[in-house]
Amino acid sequence: MNNKIISSLIALATFSAATIIFITIMSTFNLWRVAPKWSSTFKIELSGLFNLNKPIKNYYTDNTNYVLKGSLKEALATKVSDICLNAKELELANLINNYRSSKNLNVLPVTKSLTYVGRVHIYDLIENQPYLGSRCDQHSWSKSNLWTGGCAGDFKYDLDLVRAKARELKTGYNYDIWEIVASAWFGEKVNGEWVDEKNRQPTYDYSMTRYLDDWKHSPGHNDEIINTNDYSDRYWQAMGVAVRENYAIVWFGENIDSNGNASRCQ
Repeated sequence: MNNKIISSLIALATFSAATIIFITIMSTFNLWRVAPKWSSTFKIELSGLFNLNKPIKNYYTDNTNYVLKGSLKEALATKVSDICLNAKELELANLINNYRSSKNLNVLPVTKSLTYVGRVHIYDLIENQPYLGSRCDQHSWSKSNLWTGGCAGDFKYDLDLVRAKARELKTGYNYDIWEIVASAWFGEKVNGEWVDEKNRQPTYDYSMTRYLDDWKHSPGHNDEIINTNDYSDRYWQAMGVAVRENYAIVWFGENIDSNGNASRCQ
């Protein structure tokens, strides 16, 4: 066997070994789903590097705590017992309950604890936009020492990130809760993606009926509202509603809220 053949065989064996090692590392750490996306601050989200059996912790690269400012500061300072509903929140709650009633489902009380969580999250989304410039979606929360911040996105993040918020915010409602979110924007999309996400413009004239219609035409959201398919084994007994600017949030819970129901703001 000449030296050229031996060299070729060695090279092939080296390549094969490297390939096996590469595949092993990628599979072990679940890195196949890592799809970096850069923002103007060069922040990168690496979904595959986290143990998906534990809550996702704060891992934003700028290490900033985005809390205690503006309306978010006011929301956090509000007592759960003082929570009340504005006209749009009442309208959206009534639309949801009418829709549930049409499916022979129970009418849900709009409760103080779940509405408090919605209020805090909606101002976190408005003021901090923890999902902006990344693969995160609007179930994400910014980094804070008051709650578990992290990225909710198109991978299977631990649902504790969302479901534990009533407990983390010390509302007194010590149970899991489930969330749906919608927001309304003007901007250009190509293949479902914003061309310039940071420069898209919010629209404030989105009706409560349109928010509900959007959820009804989204299978997962619709299932959550009327307890079908993945939510058929859930029995909602509480609902929280928050509507501010171009965002609408609804939370659902399976347990009665001891803090009682929220009434219209005076």
